[in-house]
Amino acid sequence: MTKNRIKRILIGFVIGMAIGDLITFLNAYFSGSSVLFGSDMISKYGSETNAFLVHTLLSGIHGAICFAGTCFYEIEDWGLFKATVLHCLLINASFLIIGLYLNWIPANTVVILISCLVITGIFFIIWLIMASRYRKEVKKLNDLLREKKDE
Repeated sequence: MTKNRIKRILIGFVIGMAIGDLITFLNAYFSGSSVLFGSDMISKYGSETNAFLVHTLLSGIHGAICFAGTCFYEIEDWGLFKATVLHCLLINASFLIIGLYLNWIPANTVVILISCLVITGIFFIIWLIMASRYRKEVKKLNDLLREKKDE
């Protein structure tokens, strides 16, 4: 793996941990709970500390998978559509597997489908923001090339 890919995966891991923990803290705070996890998670892992460590680790792995999936866009034989669909599917699969394991979502078909739709919607909002940013960069580079050509 290249240094950039490893760096991307590590950044994703840290961001995933941070977002997962932030959501956990906010959920506990706004629900007025004095514990971060429900009794099912605490009994599953033996203590709240263990539940927190497993949650943090798996949140980080989810973030790393999300960031690693951006490598799909670097495969020259694939078009933008294929890379985007596969990246979105990877994120959904990762979220579902980890989400079901950590009880982020219940094992309910309707909830799973709604979760997939929400994740896909968020994915495409982020994708549109990034595409707009890259479009501006490409326009800027093309303008610089035109200026250079006119000299």
